[in-house]
Amino acid sequence: MRLPANKFDLDAVYELEAAGYPAIAPLLDDLVAWTADGNWPVARPIADLLVSTGTAFPCLSPRPPSSSSRSTAPSPHSPFSASSSPSTNTTSPSDARGEDGPLGES
Repeated sequence: MRLPANKFDLDAVYELEAAGYPAIAPLLDDLVAWTADGNWPVARPIADLLVSTGTAFPCLSPRPPSSSSRSTAPSPHSPFSASSSPSTNTTSPSDARGEDGPLGES
């Protein structure tokens, strides 16, 4: 069981579906990020998987500001995580259409 490696990695989604809930519970917050663009091939099957869990997602719930030390930075497994190359930290329209993911990483 693993998170998608890129927006075309449907095999990872099928593995997650086979594992089911609660096995995928530790990955739920990271999976939400893969639904950000409905045009990504993994977006709809992941959204369906998330809905099938019947779980509330704290990352989507509005909450009052707090002095919590929890970081709001994206997870390293998120499709929005920064890579080691500074040039992939920004997304231009051509980058967004890249084959590997939303940041156009290769």
